[in-house]
Amino acid sequence: MKTKTVQALLLFIIITLASCSQKPDPLLLQIELNEIQIKDAPALNSFAFATHQGQWLMIGGRTDGLHDHRPDRAYPADKSNTTIFVIDPDQAKTWSKTLEGLPVDLFEQLQSTNMAFYQDGDRLLLAGGYGWSEQTQDYRTFPFLTVINIPDLFQAVKNDTDITGCFHQIQDQRMAVAGGYLGKIAVEYFLVFGNRFDGRYSARPGDGHTQEYTNEIRKFTLDTAAQQISISNYSAIRDTAHFHRRDFNMLPQIFPDGEFGYTVFSGVFQYERNFPWLYPVNIFADGYEAIENFDQQFSHYHSACVSIYHGEDKQMDNMFFGGMARFVPNPESGEITNDPLVPSVKTISQVSRLANGEMKELVLETAMPGLLGASANFIPAKGLPLLHHKIVDIDKLPTGKTHIGYIYGGLESSHPNIFLQPQGTSNSTNRIFEVYLVKP
Repeated sequence: MKTKTVQALLLFIIITLASCSQKPDPLLLQIELNEIQIKDAPALNSFAFATHQGQWLMIGGRTDGLHDHRPDRAYPADKSNTTIFVIDPDQAKTWSKTLEGLPVDLFEQLQSTNMAFYQDGDRLLLAGGYGWSEQTQDYRTFPFLTVINIPDLFQAVKNDTDITGCFHQIQDQRMAVAGGYLGKIAVEYFLVFGNRFDGRYSARPGDGHTQEYTNEIRKFTLDTAAQQISISNYSAIRDTAHFHRRDFNMLPQIFPDGEFGYTVFSGVFQYERNFPWLYPVNIFADGYEAIENFDQQFSHYHSACVSIYHGEDKQMDNMFFGGMARFVPNPESGEITNDPLVPSVKTISQVSRLANGEMKELVLETAMPGLLGASANFIPAKGLPLLHHKIVDIDKLPTGKTHIGYIYGGLESSHPNIFLQPQGTSNSTNRIFEVYLVKP
């Protein structure tokens, strides 16, 4: 890792280039934010979502703020999200439907937090999640994979009809993961990293709970024979050195050789101390690669993020909006503060992979208008040109300003460090920001 002095100098140069009247660094993207309001939009964090015809589906997550470090106050059951929401951003309209009345296993998983999720066309896959279980009278990571028929659920919520038939749930202990990610390469789904946490939350190991990081990439396909859905072709890749992570960002990538895969950025926690991981891990169809010669500094926890690809230059850009980070840049002085408490930040950062494979991290002049972005989601705009259904194709965007998506919800904090501090508040927010990309 570079020394603090060198880091400060590099950041000063980046910010100076971005703000001066000369042509900006061609690596650095220009982003603009515009806050909008939608009536009855819910304040949520750590939720799953899907899109359909420009409308949004939101399910699971929490309605309170950052979880308390005291076990008797952490993850109160009455702050779980027990409502499904459908939102039309064009009409600024919200519909909702309670989970009450669903079979108990389905109800308990769908109101959990930090589920891994993936939208595959008209299907939304949900794996695991952590929350209160009335059946067991304890907190648990739920051992289920649930497949949702997205168009049917949209219609049922909007028409206030029975939603039971929109779900197919599979019980499987291998799906009991919280704080992981779901992706797909070719026909295989990838359940990446995360942990299984059973019992009431506590920051102290062995304090009435069990926690086990999966240390795995779990791969499987879905068998739909005989109109039933089941897990098949399961396999797992295990690495206790590099995969010991949860609550990270995972973004789809096009690598310099044209191969499609994913990159896991940061996540928590290191073995020796409660610090986030700094180096990323690339995931391919047939393996993985830990990039130990690059340290990401400005985004270390799950946050709103998006990947953008320049096909002509073979450059892969990854944007991170706010969230939490161990290193905090000062745009005026260029100084970088190393805060081991990993505070909430306003930083919007960019990690780029160049055609030669080199990775660079930049800080944008634009910042979040508050301590926002943690446990939020980026939702792509309707009609946006996408590669592999997930990556913004900047080559197909017109010159000038284009609306590429929205930052929705997440956590909003009054102070950078509130987890172990006596001051400050944190809450779920329903603030929504349109994200515009300005193409030179």
